[in-house]
Amino acid sequence: EPPLNSFGSFVLQDTGKARDGLDIKGVLAQIVDVARLRSLQYGVIEAGTLERLVVLAAGDHLLAQTTAETADAFRTLLNLRLAHQARRRADQLEVDNVINLEDLDPGQRKQLKRAFAQVKALQENMQHEFGARS
Repeated sequence: EPPLNSFGSFVLQDTGKARDGLDIKGVLAQIVDVARLRSLQYGVIEAGTLERLVVLAAGDHLLAQTTAETADAFRTLLNLRLAHQARRRADQLEVDNVINLEDLDPGQRKQLKRAFAQVKALQENMQHEFGARS
C-alpha cells in the first residue's frame, strides 16, 4: 500500500534508523509492476515503464487519463527519489530511498500525495480485475 492513511495523510515508515520517512522505491516499484503485468497480459514487448504505458494506451488497454496520471506519478516519484539520492551523496551520507517529509516543500508534498493516490487507484483496479491484493 502507498504510505497514506484513510484520511490522506502520510504514514511514515519506521526505518530503525535515526530518521523515519517514506520508502519511495517501494511505491515506485508498484507502478513498474503494474506496467509489467499489463504488458504481459496484452503482449507488449517494450522494456521501460513509460514506454509500456504508452503502448498500452495506444492499444486501448489503458485509458488515456489513467496513462497520463500513472506516467505523471512515475515521473514524480522517480524525480523525488533521484533528487533525494543526489542530496545524500552530496552530503556524503549513505544513499537510500527513504524520503524525509521535512525535505519537501508543500508543492512536492502535494505531488507526492497525488502520486500515491494514483498508485492506490492502480492497485484497487488490479484487485478488482484479478480478485487478489497486489
